[in-house]
Amino acid sequence: MTRHERRLMWQERVDQCRASGMSVAAWCRENEVPEQQMYYWLRKFRSEEADAVEDDIQWVHLGRWDRQDAMRMTEDSAVLIHIGRAMVEVRPGFDPVLLRGVVKVLLGSC
Repeated sequence: MTRHERRLMWQERVDQCRASGMSVAAWCRENEVPEQQMYYWLRKFRSEEADAVEDDIQWVHLGRWDRQDAMRMTEDSAVLIHIGRAMVEVRPGFDPVLLRGVVKVLLGSC
């Protein structure tokens, strides 16, 4: 069996396991699949899926931002970010970690 064929076989098994609604252990017992191998392939595919999402993210450089510029902004100042059909309004004092998480989720649903 070639490497490509093995990968396709395991992708099919992983898809069937996920679709079954069963636990990994139960699905593996029922289908006579080594549980440790299933976990290996689950981790491998999850990692590749996460890498693919990271590769799709495109950050935009907004130019120089300094404290004095920030102090001049009023509470009504905002930046609108459009991702697909969603729009995110970012105001002064936003949480950058939260914004990054929101952007990742929105990019994943587009």
